[in-house]
Amino acid sequence: MKIMDEKRIALSVTELVRFAAGAGNIDARYGGDATGALSKGAAVHRRLQREAGGLYLPEVALSGSVCLDGREYLLSGRADGIIDTPEGNVTVDEIKSTRLSPALLSPAVHEMYFAQGEVYAFLYSVIHRLDRMAVRLTYYHTE
Repeated sequence: MKIMDEKRIALSVTELVRFAAGAGNIDARYGGDATGALSKGAAVHRRLQREAGGLYLPEVALSGSVCLDGREYLLSGRADGIIDTPEGNVTVDEIKSTRLSPALLSPAVHEMYFAQGEVYAFLYSVIHRLDRMAVRLTYYHTE
């Protein structure tokens, strides 16, 4: 988060979701070598994005602003993927790689992940003037 001035605050989508959830972390890798886990997670993301096909737009940078209580919040982030079908159905794909089975993640973690996708969907829908979008969570169990 970066306070630009008394009326403007810049923050990432991840920071917003973490703050709104009252939690300190939306990372479900739990322990071990963080650098290795990040590297493995990035490789999983790239592979899943590559295998997704031609309708899949990987790593879509998104930004926008929201005014609330006299302050402007400048949001930015990168959606793992956007799926835009010829029929006009648009879905944000939020990829989560985890050492734990997704079934073992707490409901609060699932909710935070989904909220992250929802913020990306909001930003994308404002930019592209869409009245509806879907959010998909793609879990990849790394162990």
